[in-house]
Order: sequence, then C-alpha cells, then structure tokens
Amino acid sequence: MIDSKILARSCTHMELKRWTKNDSEELRCDFTLDNGYRCGNLAEETINRCALHGANKILAAKENQSLRMYRLAQWQTRVNQLADHDKIKSLRDEIAILRMLVENRIAHCSDSQDLLLQSGPLSDLLMKVEKVVSSCNRLESKLGDVLDAQRVRNLASAFMQMIAKRVTEFSVVNNLDSSSLIEAISNDFLDYLKENK
Repeated sequence: MIDSKILARSCTHMELKRWTKNDSEELRCDFTLDNGYRCGNLAEETINRCALHGANKILAAKENQSLRMYRLAQWQTRVNQLADHDKIKSLRDEIAILRMLVENRIAHCSDSQDLLLQSGPLSDLLMKVEKVVSSCNRLESKLGDVLDAQRVRNLASAFMQMIAKRVTEFSVVNNLDSSSLIEAISNDFLDYLKENK
C-alpha cells in the first residue's frame, strides 16, 4: 500500500488541504474510499477532486484542451490569411523550400560516404521537388500564367506592330525614312528570341 504522504509529495504543484467540519460539504473531494467513506481532503477549485484523487490529471487535461483550442484558433487564423492571399495558387515558395532542404542536406555531406548515407533522404526530397514542380506547371498552365513559345511570338508580334506604328507616326511628322529603322528593330528582336530559346 502506498503511503498517502508519498502520494501527496508526488502531486505536482497542488497542495493538499484537509477538509474540516467548518468547511462546506461542497468543498470536499467527492472521491469515495475503499472503506466507503468520502475523502477527507479539500477539492481543488472548479474541480470536485483533490490532488490525490485526480485533480492534477483533470487540470492537466483541461489545460491541454485549452492549449489545443488556442493552437486551432491560431491555425485557423493562418489558414484564413493564406486563403485570402493573392499568390495562394502558386507553388513556387514550396519549390524553393524543398530546394533549400536539398541544398542543406548536400551541404552537410563532408565526403562521398556521407553523400551515400544521405542518398535515401535526398532521393525522397528530389522526388518531392519533381512532383511539386510538375504540379506547379500544371496549375500555372490552367491559370494561363505560363508563356509558351506561341504566346511569346504573339506578344512579340503585337509589340513590333505598336513600335512600327509609333515609328511611322514619328517619321511622318519629322519627314524621316522609317522602314530601315523598323527593319533593324525587328531583326534585333528576332535575333534575341533565337538566342534565348
């Protein structure tokens, strides 16, 4: 049988107080002992038990529940912030984080043996990078955020037409020959596109 003094010392930060007849019956611990009598200790505030009979566990459970509720509220606030963010439909930040993790793993390798030991986690990270990059490309394609070769050509054509119109207007006002200037700009632009395919 465990001595009640040892139990009392093991109850973390709660002090055991004895119930007396001067105290209200409502303040007494409601635990029923093996002998059929009620516990002779005062119950903790807001709990009907003393530290010996579970008040510390009940308080810890309530504290954990409060902490969980607080964290859930924090997460809900963060979820709301992210849901309202302009760039929520982009995965570029996630790609950057994964690539930084890959770089960090490689940076911690001092030789080829370390690199071999890290090959499993590195493979996993690289597969995740590939998956997120693919998802990002699909998402951006669906949203129309990707400039494919045809869209670049269309933009270049529209841009050249605007320049040609302005150069022609300028040359008419100032009596200049605009055709050679427009041709030179067009050739430079086409050369740039060829070099940066």
